[in-house]
Amino acid sequence: MATTLDRFFDEGADVFWFTSREGESLFASKQSNEDSVMPSANATLASSLWKLGWAFDNSMWRDLAQRMTAKYLLGTSQLDRATRWIRAWRDMSGVYGQVVIAAPSQEEAKAELQNWWTEARPGTWIGCVTSESTNIPTWMEGKRPAATDPVQWYVCVEGACGMPCKSADEAWIQFKSLTR
Repeated sequence: MATTLDRFFDEGADVFWFTSREGESLFASKQSNEDSVMPSANATLASSLWKLGWAFDNSMWRDLAQRMTAKYLLGTSQLDRATRWIRAWRDMSGVYGQVVIAAPSQEEAKAELQNWWTEARPGTWIGCVTSESTNIPTWMEGKRPAATDPVQWYVCVEGACGMPCKSADEAWIQFKSLTR
């Protein structure tokens, strides 16, 4: 995301362009704001900034996502062509939390993910940390599982983290209690 911001983001207009700042100078530059058959590239990037901002604890990305989304929605007269923007705004309007499965192996983490996806669980970013993981959320430091540890579920909602859980259902209950 940092590379995308460096190469394609226009700070003055709060939009991403299809052509890089480092590319050749063109007569006209293109950007995508309105949804049509294809979702808006800028709305998709705003949504990604929001989610990755939580995943990597980067408040600048979250703030940028909110600014881009508000600027577009408040400035458009065609909300019928803004479904991706509206979905991004909906995600940003509620409480957002991270759920992490700490498992001894990727196979066990994948098996546990199946339990998470048995129902819709909005407002969450799901991730997995194994004994081999190289990139983990900062709040998971010191909680990396050993190869012999049991699977644990961790829930963190906007800085408030709960106790480890043993199942997807327990993690979902904890998420809902942290969001009240």
